[in-house]
Amino acid sequence: MKHQINDFNFSISSVIVAHTWTFFKSSTFNCEAGRNCYGLVHILSGQMHFDFLNGKTITLTGGDTILLKPSDKYISYSKTESTHYTVNFNLQEEFLDGEVCKKIFLDEGNPIVSDSSFLVDDLENLSNIWKQKDFGYRVQAISLTNKLLLNFIKRSSLFTVSIEYIKIQPALKLIEKNWNKELSLETLARECNLSVSHFRHLFVSTLNIAPMEYRDSLRLLYAKDYLMWKSYSIKEVANICGFEDVNYFNRFFKKHIGVTPSKYLKK
Repeated sequence: MKHQINDFNFSISSVIVAHTWTFFKSSTFNCEAGRNCYGLVHILSGQMHFDFLNGKTITLTGGDTILLKPSDKYISYSKTESTHYTVNFNLQEEFLDGEVCKKIFLDEGNPIVSDSSFLVDDLENLSNIWKQKDFGYRVQAISLTNKLLLNFIKRSSLFTVSIEYIKIQPALKLIEKNWNKELSLETLARECNLSVSHFRHLFVSTLNIAPMEYRDSLRLLYAKDYLMWKSYSIKEVANICGFEDVNYFNRFFKKHIGVTPSKYLKK
């Protein structure tokens, strides 16, 4: 199985600071040695410029948000007065799951920029929580930063919905609703008003995974969850996840996860 497109997970371990900050005319911030933490910076007014040591320059205006990584090296400055929200945080990188997630947070390269005006209310709330420092404010800050970060990523260019994706979306919804049931390519293609051959080609070219492989990837995700609950036997998990033959389930699980269900339970 090439990848599991629904397998996306990150976990923020701590928020370092969350506040509103104003850059006055000709203010600069030197980060040439690296940030040593992740950061979301959202511009409220004015312009901010980021000159990266790799030669790239990014200019942000009101409504823009940038995700910065610990490895990013740059100098930021403002030619005129500008105001922005900054949220600096640490991730538990060992808990990052999924190819897209790892590409976003671990790959060195260009930072992700998005027009994210919709984040303002949550950023204001987070800034107030951090400023007031009431009981449990760090827990609240982590929870809200997780929400902010996920919404930012979902609205970024990495998750732009293509016309092809829209065409196969009815089949995706049907698979996600009936992930533990038998589905045929004919049924999925009919849901999208496409021929079987065109549907399969479109699905693979859009998601880089075949329709039944996608269904199986969901079965694996649910199987891992049910196993970790430790409330079901392996046979019960197999049946819940649509496998009538527990021996086949054991072989299938080991092929894609690397260990048998019984060994996975011992993790």
